[in-house]
Amino acid sequence: MEMKQILLITDGRSNVGGDPARAAAYAAQNGITVNAVGIIDGDNDVLSSDEIKAIALAGNGTWQMVPLDMLSATMCTVTYRSMHNTLENIVNAQVKKIVGSDMLDIEPAMRLPLVRYVDTLADETLLRCVILVDCSNSMAVKLKTARAAILDLLASFKARRAGSNLAVIAFPGQSGSHYQMICPFTDDVELLKGYLNELKHRGNTPTAHAINAAISYILNDEQPLFV
Repeated sequence: MEMKQILLITDGRSNVGGDPARAAAYAAQNGITVNAVGIIDGDNDVLSSDEIKAIALAGNGTWQMVPLDMLSATMCTVTYRSMHNTLENIVNAQVKKIVGSDMLDIEPAMRLPLVRYVDTLADETLLRCVILVDCSNSMAVKLKTARAAILDLLASFKARRAGSNLAVIAFPGQSGSHYQMICPFTDDVELLKGYLNELKHRGNTPTAHAINAAISYILNDEQPLFV
């Protein structure tokens, strides 16, 4: 079994390229969960959280707004919580088909084996996750922390039984492009560390373009470069 995820990291509202929630909905239609972490940044918090929430809800994912110093822990929490929720929904659908009831409606003694099964399934499911990193100018002083958080997330995958691969796409990209592939799928922390030096702040916030690029990459294994 394979789990496909997109994890968006941003500190502001999209301002180029259409509705990112619509792009997230398209991802969900193709079996890709879209999670979002918003970095709390002064007066833009409320506006950013509205969009962050809309993206995650449309993408069947989870979301959270956090201060910069909580970014690493939150990325791990959101990723694993999303995996667990998705698998729990799959198991629950099967249980409902067989016994006609949701897991929560089953007596605790009978529910416990199902909960344990979901936990085991989460640990044994291959994860392919594309990190979308907002590299707009407002992220200039935050990219160092974002780099460290991405490395921490990949390192946390080492504790899983199943394979885990992480890719990174920046938005916007170089020379006026909407996005740029920073690192293709890898499970190598040291390799990823080298690639992350390419994260540079520039320009605006084309979030929808980045989500669509991640969808194409996950589904077609074609690396987007500069578009």
